[in-house]
Amino acid sequence: RELVVLLVMCVVWGFHYVVLKTGVGALPPMLYAALRMSLVAALMAPFLRWRPGRMGPVLLAGLCFGAINYAFLFNGVKHATASAAAIAIELYVPFATIMSIVFLKERVGWRRTLGIAFAFAGVAVVALTRDPSAEAKIGLGVLLVAGCALTESFGAILVKRISGFRPHELLAWFALVGAVCLWPATFA
Repeated sequence: RELVVLLVMCVVWGFHYVVLKTGVGALPPMLYAALRMSLVAALMAPFLRWRPGRMGPVLLAGLCFGAINYAFLFNGVKHATASAAAIAIELYVPFATIMSIVFLKERVGWRRTLGIAFAFAGVAVVALTRDPSAEAKIGLGVLLVAGCALTESFGAILVKRISGFRPHELLAWFALVGAVCLWPATFA
């Protein structure tokens, strides 16, 4: 049962990039991002609770998980293929590991260090691949998606330091921050 759930999640997650590629083909990437975050913010609005003195890290994490990351991701998907973007977003894990070393003073051994190096090398191979399609600028797209992964890894470090918020409350704040930031970016 667990394997079936895992496989279904992987298929849905993979199809997500096909939907993104289709969406940014029909709408400007920033508009698509603003619409998406506005919809999530509207659905999650009942879970918004202001907590005086504790909102700074939540709002900063919202910039990382609701605004800047989607600006990078959706513009990256516009320029790369859906498959290249899906691979590049996996840099989140090595970036998060590096961030945990820098900010949380965690230690990693040589195997994880080697794994991080292989992950970056693999994404570089994808980014440097020449696509016969004239409209795909894979290198630029992969770089933008990697910027999304880096932004999200920084957000993960912030979230690790936030306490007293339930996951759905954080999601509500991230969506609201995203919507508030992405609309002006869309018009700009």
